[in-house]
Amino acid sequence: MKPLYIISGIPPGPSGTGRFVDYLKDQGANLVCPPLPKEPISHMLREGRILSLLFERIFNYFYSLVFNFKIKSLERKKNLHLLILHPQRLGLQRTIRLINNTAADVWIYILDNSYFCVRSYNYIPGTNEPCLKCLGGDLQEQKNNHCQPFPEPTSYATEYIKELQDRVREGKVKLMAQSRSQASLAEKHFAVDVPVVGLWAKDWDEVFEQITPAKKATEYWDVVYHGFQQDAKGAGWLLEVASLCPELKFLFPFPKLWLLNNENKGNKNCTFKYVKWEDGLEEAVASARITVVPSLWSASIEGSLVKSLVVAKAVAVVQVESAFSNELPENLLLKLPANPEQAALKLKQSIQQNWQPDARLKQKWINEFESINRNTMNSIVNEIQGNADS
Repeated sequence: MKPLYIISGIPPGPSGTGRFVDYLKDQGANLVCPPLPKEPISHMLREGRILSLLFERIFNYFYSLVFNFKIKSLERKKNLHLLILHPQRLGLQRTIRLINNTAADVWIYILDNSYFCVRSYNYIPGTNEPCLKCLGGDLQEQKNNHCQPFPEPTSYATEYIKELQDRVREGKVKLMAQSRSQASLAEKHFAVDVPVVGLWAKDWDEVFEQITPAKKATEYWDVVYHGFQQDAKGAGWLLEVASLCPELKFLFPFPKLWLLNNENKGNKNCTFKYVKWEDGLEEAVASARITVVPSLWSASIEGSLVKSLVVAKAVAVVQVESAFSNELPENLLLKLPANPEQAALKLKQSIQQNWQPDARLKQKWINEFESINRNTMNSIVNEIQGNADS
């Protein structure tokens, strides 16, 4: 097989994609990626460490030059395969330029929905459901809703969607997906077959092997929100649900500062504190009566959902037909209505009834998911090899 190089806009690190890239690195992948900041710039500024910040910026500048040189050198080579991860961070124009200029075989591993939605997470703030109006390539709705590119501001996002659709349909670049639901969306947009290769993250090894946390929780909540502080992830939605459940205690694992940009300022039954999986969130999820992962976009395989399904007593999501959660067995998790009032009622009833999934069903799903996804790197290589041989 021709050598495979993985070009990622995100380096190995603590983010969801970063943990996936970390897994690929551990599997021996030829990885080309930008540097991972040793710590957030905001921390250095707040602590007055100007010299450290200066050295960090100088290091990142020279590392970026090396990163750009590596991409340019790979672009000129023919006898290899290129797999692109997270084109937004890589740079949308750079991604299209690489696809157009290289003679190598190019693949994109789909992480989110940036291929049809400039927001990446196909969700319009103020709604309770994903937006699929741009799926297929008609981007007029993006203009009507004044959608802004995320996570990187760029005027090229719309052009990228059009260019990528053309390149995929021409066969210049091929796609692979994490799940069947994600592949189905891509197939509707591009009118090509999209194989499913799965997903695994480095930190899942320990989660699946241990199942129950080694430490006990020191505080207990009825409901724990598991996800980032983004409306597309359902953070604002669950805040509204919490306001309708004053008798329940909610934990949101991010600072209350986020609420400055949110109409719902939080209630007395909500606790806000920044806590990561490794330093307390795992124990909070394991001890809560129910953990909610309420993504409102057409979510792929989210690490927050996978880890919650393994560790939590019970898990709830918002019913989204185009999300990975809709592929899961009906009795494995609680599927809440998108309407906050109806969701609050169902959540309270489920907690009162102490609803939990059947233990055998849960263990069966854990075993099957691990069996299918733990060797994602092999699935990626086999898919590329099989396509090259055909």
